[in-house]
Amino acid sequence: MPRILISIILFALIILIAVFLLWPGYLKFQNLQAQTKNKELEFQYKDQYYKDLSSLSEKLNGYKDELAKIDSALPSYPSIPAFYNFIQKISSENGLILNNIGSFSTIQLTESSQIKETTVGPFNLSGSYSSFKNFLASLEKNSRIVSVEKISLFPSLPTPLPLEESPKGLFNFVVTMKIYSY
Repeated sequence: MPRILISIILFALIILIAVFLLWPGYLKFQNLQAQTKNKELEFQYKDQYYKDLSSLSEKLNGYKDELAKIDSALPSYPSIPAFYNFIQKISSENGLILNNIGSFSTIQLTESSQIKETTVGPFNLSGSYSSFKNFLASLEKNSRIVSVEKISLFPSLPTPLPLEESPKGLFNFVVTMKIYSY
């Protein structure tokens, strides 16, 4: 066999080995390099994201008082006993008597929102109109988000009495409120 033919056969074998054995490994190597670069970029983005979060956290630490006000206005859970205690305190401070406390129910405002709305009441208050006005003003000044939904006003005594025997200026108030939490 001539040497040229052996050389051509060996050269063809080398090319076939390179094409079928080495080329897939080379493509796999290039793919792994591209994946490595992508992961490095992803880690760089995540690192930058966490650095941004930590700087934002440091900035938020400067606003602790304001965030505490927001948290008191919109607490993370509807504490109904605490709210009933608050109503009792506000009503007694303003010269009203809390006679009866109704039930409560909580619903989520929308599916996308995390804010919950709790309907509280009805509850009955007794006292003068000016005391009730002061009670409403105290509710308005409160940091908690409270909305008065319904107010009913009745005379203090349901049976008609002669004017001399009726209590002057005393009323029964039936109030329903909504409080909000997240």
